[in-house]
Amino acid sequence: MELEVRDWKAWLLILPLVWLLQFLFAYPQALHVHREWARMRAYGAVAVGRRKGWLGGAIVLLAVDPNGRIVEGRVLEGRTVFARFRPLPELAGRPALETPPQPTWSRLVREAFGAAQEQLRTALPAGVDPLAGWKGGERREEESSGEPGSS
Repeated sequence: MELEVRDWKAWLLILPLVWLLQFLFAYPQALHVHREWARMRAYGAVAVGRRKGWLGGAIVLLAVDPNGRIVEGRVLEGRTVFARFRPLPELAGRPALETPPQPTWSRLVREAFGAAQEQLRTALPAGVDPLAGWKGGERREEESSGEPGSS
């Protein structure tokens, strides 16, 4: 059977199959991103920076403790759905808002890192504990006394 552009019935069959294949390949990567974010959330606040390029992209996850220091940094960079996160050990223990991007990183990773820092700047005002009164999704006992102003 020879396919031609004018054979619209064949295209009606091929297009949904291509979309299904795209979903089958992209879904495991989306699960991987979510699992990494959830695992890092145990450390405290997690900032996510994303940048897309013409033929690829980068995602940076920064787990930050209540003192504003990076507990763990991870980066996913690539052009395909087979890319996976890799650690950024050089970030551990450094101040999240004052650490400059490393010159050895690609442009997309540097921009994604900057986006994660910007997310922290806007979400965490200076001097505010991002986890005040919370531990693992449950209120701390001393904070749930029922005083006015506590929820």
